[in-house]
Amino acid sequence: MAENLETKAFDMISLAGEGLDVVYQAMEAAREADFARAQALLNEAQDSLNKAHQIQARLLFDELNGDAVKMNMLITHAQDQLQSSLMAHRFASEIIMLYEALSLREGQDRE
Repeated sequence: MAENLETKAFDMISLAGEGLDVVYQAMEAAREADFARAQALLNEAQDSLNKAHQIQARLLFDELNGDAVKMNMLITHAQDQLQSSLMAHRFASEIIMLYEALSLREGQDRE
């Protein structure tokens, strides 16, 4: 189980990191007023984060079914990375909506 847990932890870390990187790309696209691309990137990031969350959910179900997960620094780090990436995604969604609203407002001000 330890090796399997390590693999799952590394997978969670990798997927969370991938999702976070794409979130940053989405915010960059929004800064450039490319809102369609920003939304597509947010969706791509969500896919990676969903995969990481599925691993987390399987670990929780394993625990509920009596296969206790031995907590260690690696699994703690994986959990932390996932939660941080999920929070970044939520904030980025709001920031991108604000960029878009400001862009629309600036367009109206020029008319």
